[in-house]
Amino acid sequence: MGFWFLVHPFTNTWRRLGIAYYGLFAISYFGLFAWIMYLLREPLLNIHFATSYPLLGVAVVLLILSTWIAVLRHRVFKTSAVMGIPQIMHGKEQSTLITDGIYGYVRNPRYLEMGFSFAAMACFCNYLAVWVLLALYVPIIHIVVLMEERELRQRFGKPYEDYCRMVPRFLPHTGNAGNP
Repeated sequence: MGFWFLVHPFTNTWRRLGIAYYGLFAISYFGLFAWIMYLLREPLLNIHFATSYPLLGVAVVLLILSTWIAVLRHRVFKTSAVMGIPQIMHGKEQSTLITDGIYGYVRNPRYLEMGFSFAAMACFCNYLAVWVLLALYVPIIHIVVLMEERELRQRFGKPYEDYCRMVPRFLPHTGNAGNP
């Protein structure tokens, strides 16, 4: 989650430095994060609640929902875009505004996908640390979305404003899709 706090506010810097530096940064960031999580594994996983079969059932449902959203999202929003590559490209190489598929129903399906899989993980393993991280995910991801929206407004202007008026941020339309 913290990765995007180092990407969105500094998009122009990453564009100036180029894709190689951005890739080095991303690999270093996630490597450092993995190492820190490894070092903190014992205190983070110290409090474990008992296995709950109803929670395991909820976890399965949430994983299915997350996977379904991932499949729909991947049809129009590829892995390179998830990693922020189009954001740091120069000029015409930048991505176009995506409003097709699941993006016609909700503006942030990848964050819903992540949230559902994170909630599934909390239900499955039932550790206090994971529940705390899930509770932190909601406000943190909302801040990330606000930073991302500011950048998208700068990049796409009025078409993005129109899209925002037609398609909700998190809770998908159940009726007519708002394809602008």
